[in-house]
Amino acid sequence: MIEAVLKKDFGNFSIDVEIQFRSLRNVLFGVSGSGKSSILKMIAGFYEPDYGRVVVNGRVLLDTERGVNIPIYKRNVGYIPQEYTLFPHMDIEANLLYGVKAKGLKFDKDKFDFLVELTGLKNLLKAHPYQLSGGQRQRVSLVRALLVEPDILLLDEPFSALDRPIRDGLKELLVELLESFKVSAIFVTHDLEEAYEFSEEIAILENGRIVQTGEKGEVFSEPKSRSIAELLGFKNIFEIDELKNGEIVVKGFSFKVERLKNNCRFAFIRPEDVFLLRMDRDISDKENVLFGRVLRVFEKPSGMLLKIKSKELVVYSKVTRHVVDKMGISEGMRVAVSLKRDAIVCGDGT
Repeated sequence: MIEAVLKKDFGNFSIDVEIQFRSLRNVLFGVSGSGKSSILKMIAGFYEPDYGRVVVNGRVLLDTERGVNIPIYKRNVGYIPQEYTLFPHMDIEANLLYGVKAKGLKFDKDKFDFLVELTGLKNLLKAHPYQLSGGQRQRVSLVRALLVEPDILLLDEPFSALDRPIRDGLKELLVELLESFKVSAIFVTHDLEEAYEFSEEIAILENGRIVQTGEKGEVFSEPKSRSIAELLGFKNIFEIDELKNGEIVVKGFSFKVERLKNNCRFAFIRPEDVFLLRMDRDISDKENVLFGRVLRVFEKPSGMLLKIKSKELVVYSKVTRHVVDKMGISEGMRVAVSLKRDAIVCGDGT
């Protein structure tokens, strides 16, 4: 359980947040400059807030009203930045055991052997940091942080400088380590895919403020506003002209919506929930059907993105390469799509 109320004025930028995480894997997500790293550093104790309270598993680390401010070295917080922060003059084994010795902790050989075996560091213990790859050095950082048995692990975009295959492997390893040792973590990232893959709970930041927080599935499926929808990859964002009888009207088209709210100003739907239909088959039973022409076909690593225009309305549909090839989709072609009614989300315009 992690609770934090933090306020700090940096002059040209300010932070005012309230965080409450109950899961092992938690994410602070937002664009660069939104305040993610500063929040992490205040929790760790590197920055002192103007006003704040930080509680980890019931232990108060900071309470400015009561004059409580536990020093960094006594907070029992593991902090892993983007840089590897290893001691270049020490071999890997000495780097791994530095925190254990500095804190006067009992050396747990079974735990040490388990971690170095799991992370593939067993044969590198006598090497020095300069002899290791970036991914290997970050594994050393992870193991070193876990050996001191932290109450919480704070990770400030730790894999951002690594190539994707290495990042993916380290994310899987990190999840396995956290679950094995039951250590809660806050992971900072501006990468949407990384945030989704790692998180159980997520808090979204904009300009030093948390604009939405909750369980991953809830936040990613129901953004509260236009700006959050854009941040979470909702390519289709429509301004609503009218609400009537459980439907929204957008540029003259009426669409049925499963969860309609009275204060809706915008509607959001992911391109993968805009289904391409076979026009040589009966589509009379399909919901929210729209006919249009393909303006562009964008090739993406995960599939094909179609930009389709019907009168004044533009929608995006994401399909597989196989579908595009099989249906012979090309620019200028007339197509039909169905907008999944339970995937259309309403929100405000902020």
